[in-house]
Amino acid sequence: MSTFLTRSTGHIVKLLNNFIAQAICTATAEAFTVGAKAGIDPAELVKVISAGPVNNGLFQAMAKTLGGDFAGLKFELDNARKDLRYYTHLAEMVNVPSFVGEAVHQSLSTASNLGFGKEYVPSLVKAQEKLTGIKYTL
Repeated sequence: MSTFLTRSTGHIVKLLNNFIAQAICTATAEAFTVGAKAGIDPAELVKVISAGPVNNGLFQAMAKTLGGDFAGLKFELDNARKDLRYYTHLAEMVNVPSFVGEAVHQSLSTASNLGFGKEYVPSLVKAQEKLTGIKYTL
């Protein structure tokens, strides 16, 4: 099997990569909010996760939001939303259920509808704060 990617396979790999990345980002924003609502200090959550196998660059970019840095991942939320829609269409075309993909797309769509579409993906945290009324970032 050749390691050369055609334009079509390269596009598919990009969609798969972006799906995984956005799943991490949306899960992190949600976990910060659920944790805060349950009485867990998000900064302490970041310390624990940073020391374990879930830690990665995307998680760290989302963790920076707690200090007010929403530019740790310079990818516009509306572009992420578009890519997730393409991903879910791909899953449908190959007849694979995409429960997580649809949920991630809805999270991105909700954040966009709340006015964060032109901001970077870490603004998912701002959307969670707006939805829940809980503020835990600077």
